Amino acid sequence: LNGKTYSGVVTGISAGSGSAFALIPTQNATGNWIKIVQRVPVRIDFNQESLNKNGVLPIGTTLTVKVNTNKNVDIPNQFIEQKSELYKIDENALHSLIEKIINSNSF
Repeated sequence: LNGKTYSGVVTGISAGSGSAFALIPTQNATGNWIKIVQRVPVRIDFNQESLNKNGVLPIGTTLTVKVNTNKNVDIPNQFIEQKSELYKIDENALHSLIEKIINSNSF
């Protein structure tokens, strides 16, 4: 971004490109492939010192990314595992709601 260089660690890679999960396939009825740029969503956690030096990236920023795949690089674990409560279900409330729906729809 404007000649700035950020460094970080790849912490997530999608299972496939957008076309793998698209409603419209990337080939037409004749079997010819339609050329579509393949973008694979990748999560990169930037080093804090890199963000302090260059500033926070705005949402939707386009970057040219180089990924070092050398397994011999020693990267310190500086990131905290993040957990989501998005799919946590309160089973008692769920059973209560089901019971309420059944009772209100029975004769």
